[in-house]
Amino acid sequence: MGIEALFLGFLFSPYGIPMLGASIIAFLHVVNKGIKSI
Repeated sequence: MGIEALFLGFLFSPYGIPMLGASIIAFLHVVNKGIKSI
């Protein structure tokens, strides 16, 4: 997913970097939640 997200980020240049950052933060949040639920 990382490469595709980066590609889409360059595709939608002005909004690309913030959206990439938001998706990374969301992904880390989900992973953190998953670790805590174990």
